Amino acid sequence: MICTICDSGTNNVAALKSLGVTENTPYFLVGNDRIYAVFDPPHLLKCLRNMLKIHGKVFIDAIITIDGKKYHVKGE
Repeated sequence: MICTICDSGTNNVAALKSLGVTENTPYFLVGNDRIYAVFDPPHLLKCLRNMLKIHGKVFIDAIITIDGKKYHVKGE
């Protein structure tokens, strides 16, 4: 597997969108090779920290999958 890792800066997000990367298709093609796009987890945690500092709360509404089982997480 080949992947590219970047932060979620607007230029990076725009570049990935222009390459056709979506939630359902998290890769782009170079020749016959799939290149998967991954956002850098430390930067995602930093964004979460910044939102907590600014707003004091984070509202979560997500579906996570663990060992093939889906869980709906919702809360404040």
